[in-house]
Amino acid sequence: MTPLRSFFLCSLVAACFIALYHILPLNIVQRLSSSMTSQPPQDSSSSKSKLAGFISRAELLPPSAFTPPPRTDIALIALLNGPVEYTGISLVLFTDHTLLSASGAYYKLAPTDYIALHALAQDITHRGTLPVPADSFRNTWRVKHERTGRPIDRFLVPKTALGAVPKEEYESEFYEVGIYGWDRERKVLETPVGQYTELAPPLHEMGAVVTEARVGADGPRNEESLKKARDILGNVF
Repeated sequence: MTPLRSFFLCSLVAACFIALYHILPLNIVQRLSSSMTSQPPQDSSSSKSKLAGFISRAELLPPSAFTPPPRTDIALIALLNGPVEYTGISLVLFTDHTLLSASGAYYKLAPTDYIALHALAQDITHRGTLPVPADSFRNTWRVKHERTGRPIDRFLVPKTALGAVPKEEYESEFYEVGIYGWDRERKVLETPVGQYTELAPPLHEMGAVVTEARVGADGPRNEESLKKARDILGNVF
């Protein structure tokens, strides 16, 4: 393209824009201008969770190191109710930054991962602003599936410092929220919960955390450590 032709094209574009400026309302012109220069919005849902890979970053402790901390140190309990494993432990998080996984492996979390996981546990329960599902047993959000019989992930966070002896009614000790049928891709709910038609992002992230903590649970487990954990959890199953 010759310089003269380029000059005429630029002049024509400028003239058209000036004409539009005088004809159209100002707010429309501003939107047209910004759309020509702005970048397309990014899909925030595609961003990777900062907790992804937290188990691989943790220090694996020897099985003999697991002497259950006092109940006052429990920060989060994640349980699994499923067709195969009805009363399974997915993880138990303690305030000393240690975590017992579904296989009975015992880890020391990186400080940043502990802070993030503890904050996430607070966000999905009493510190968060998530609505409560109507007429739902154990505050369970239900992800839509074609077939029934999906597992339920349960998350329990202490309301206050736990006593040394578990109470008969665990509901008086813990806040609880659950997810029926968590799936990495499926998020649409069977029934909307408040303004949510899909599983709330903090709950979806917590489901991913549990999935990572359950790696290895289908193989050999440290049943001794898991039994010790059950003894201090109380009547939560």
